[in-house]
Formats: sequence, structure tokens, C-alpha cells
Amino acid sequence: MNPRLLFLLPAAWLLTVAATSSSPSPTNAPPSPRATPTATPAPTPTPSVGQVSLDPTLGPPGGKITVSGSSFRPGEQVNLFWDSADKGLGSATADGQGNFKVDVSAQGGDPGTSHLVCADEKNPGPRCANFVLTAAATPTPTVPPTPLPTSQPTAAGGASAAPTAAPAPESRPVSAVSVLLEPPFVFFPLLLVLAALGGAGFWIWSGTRVARPAPVPAARVVHRSLKPPGSNLQADPLPRPAAGTSPPRGEEPAPEPLRPLAGDDPLDIPEPGD
Repeated sequence: MNPRLLFLLPAAWLLTVAATSSSPSPTNAPPSPRATPTATPAPTPTPSVGQVSLDPTLGPPGGKITVSGSSFRPGEQVNLFWDSADKGLGSATADGQGNFKVDVSAQGGDPGTSHLVCADEKNPGPRCANFVLTAAATPTPTVPPTPLPTSQPTAAGGASAAPTAAPAPESRPVSAVSVLLEPPFVFFPLLLVLAALGGAGFWIWSGTRVARPAPVPAARVVHRSLKPPGSNLQADPLPRPAAGTSPPRGEEPAPEPLRPLAGDDPLDIPEPGD
């Protein structure tokens, strides 16, 4: 080993230690103060004098309600609710004059109860209007039109057509005139007219026909050969009509009754064949 190297190594070590101990240690400079940002307070909104109106103010559940607002802050978004904030109805945005209009639907409830439709205004608070529920309108049943019978073509092979439903009879209003114009009542006026014509014809005929003469009463004639002996009979004259009167029309004078003859005067009776 070289003796010079043994001498140089300790010397180099000593020089290194001396240089390290003599060099000054650096000191840290104090930090410079920094500016702390100050939070800007949010501007407090100016209270509005908004108003809410409803059209209509009463109706059934589910009916349309037109909500109109005025005097709100321009450009403000307003939330609408029914009675409480958890029953939202929608929202609207106020225009440049602070007005808005929106259609909403009425919520359910008992008929006759009053409810609030409100616009959620942050400052000073919600603006509300009253709405009264009415009973729901009963829908009018509609009668479906009666389908007209249509003829179905006969299928090949002799298959019969499908049966079609018969049309329902048409209902007509019933009145006294319509009843009299249907059988059998329609024949009653005809019978009355015929009876009146027959009675008038009989009355005219009975007034124009010639009266028949009354039958002549039979007279009893006794032949002289058949008279009993000692009886002289002569026809007694009938009472004659008073002077200036004539016998009844169509009747002949009655024959004079028999009266006793004076003496043996024979009766002037024509013989048969005279």
C-alpha cells in the first residue's frame, strides 16, 4: 500500500468536516400577510304587493281554474299550490309588469268546502284566493245509434249469411189523435157518417112517398031468400058528415047499416051474374 495514500485520506476527511461546520445554515424568512376576501351580503328582495284572482271562484273537482297575478316582481317565478305547499299546481313567471296568468285544475274535496289557491311569494309571503268546490256534474247518458241491418254476402259452398240484429222499434209520442187514427178506432167516424147519411135518406124518402088508402070495412049482405020469415030489415044510414066537411082523405064513406023495411019491399041486391 502506498504510504502517501494513508496520509492523504485523513487529511481530506478533516478538510471536509471543517468546511461543513464553517458554512452558515439558511434561515426561513417570515411569510408575508395575505388579504382575506370579505363575503358580499346577498341583496334583500324588496317586498312585493302581488295579488291573486281566480276565474271562476267555484266549480267541481277537476274543473279548470284561471289564476291571474298582478303587482309581482318582474321576471319572478311564482309557484302555485292548493291549500299547502306540498300540493303543487304548477308555476308561472311574471312578465315585465309583474303580471302572470296560468290555468290549473281544481283538486278533490267535499262539495261546499272552501280551499286556497296560493302563489308562493318569498317576501312578504304567499298570496292566496278562495275557491269553493261544488258537486260534480252528472254526465248525461248518450244513446248509441241503432245499427242498420246490412246484408252479408253468401259464402262459397252454400254457407248461410250471418244473422243481423233487428232494429229497435222507434218510440213515438202517444196522443188522443194518434190513437183515433189507428184501427179499430179509425172506423168509428166512418160508421157515424154512414149512419147519418142513412137517416137523412130515410127521412127524405118517408116525406115524399104517397099515403096508401085505408082498407074498406066489409059489409054483411043478407039475401032475401035467406031472411027469416017475418023480418023486414033495411040498412040504416050512417051518420053523415057535417055540412061543409069531406070524408077523410084516402077513405071511402062507410056503407049504410041495415034498417027495417016498410012492408014487404024486397032488398035491391044484385043477383050474381047481373
